[in-house]
Amino acid sequence: MADQKEGKKPAGFLNKYITAPFSYEGLGLMGGAVATTYPLFKGMINQQSPANLGTYSQLVKNNPNMRVVDIGKMGLGPEGIQRMMKGPHFDPRNKTIYMMGKDPSILAHEMGHYKQFDKPSTLRKGFNYSRGITGMLSPFYALGVLTTKDQDTAQRRAATASAMMLPTLAHEIDASYHGRKILMDAEKNIGNLPVTKGSGGAFKPMSKGSQFIRSLAPFKGVPSYLLAAMTPYIMYKSLARRGKYGTGDYSTLDGEEN
Repeated sequence: MADQKEGKKPAGFLNKYITAPFSYEGLGLMGGAVATTYPLFKGMINQQSPANLGTYSQLVKNNPNMRVVDIGKMGLGPEGIQRMMKGPHFDPRNKTIYMMGKDPSILAHEMGHYKQFDKPSTLRKGFNYSRGITGMLSPFYALGVLTTKDQDTAQRRAATASAMMLPTLAHEIDASYHGRKILMDAEKNIGNLPVTKGSGGAFKPMSKGSQFIRSLAPFKGVPSYLLAAMTPYIMYKSLARRGKYGTGDYSTLDGEEN
């Protein structure tokens, strides 16, 4: 690259790994992680409200074919710990939804995943399994952003790692789309539309706009997947900006920068 300084030595793996979070980009990613996780924690805090418990129960009642297991009741055996570490999730191998708490929006999202694997077409099967394959490969390419000394190679690996996360992102958006419909059907079946507390503490029906925003709750985990897809390329840009890759004819130089 013509604008690069000739013969600059690259930083080592540990140098890149340790310093990556301590940059504008790294701090921005950590802030983004907190911001995208907040709606999930907020949902866990509010899940015991009568409205949410009612919706959760109705979701289970509306979908008796979907097996829902409370991870908290599985104990601390190997499987219980494994499920707990994964958090709420759908396991397509045994067609079971594993939940922590009673957040109806998370349950609706996981029910959306159930729909994805319920008698899928050939095209749907390909869509489902592409997520698993690319999702496993993406971290290896992301790690390659730190292990390579060459900036052009790092850029290609970062772009590949981010691209490989797109099927996962699309899969999560699709599950949320199905989950939204499942959630809306459950709330209609309850018999009373969601309410909100008005002035003076009195409850009143939610406005159409508020109901629409509430219906988007199954999508609240999607931003975290978008952030994960962006992370490899953002970190590459951060390392390149701070000169952590070798430039020019660095092969003739000894060692690495610390």
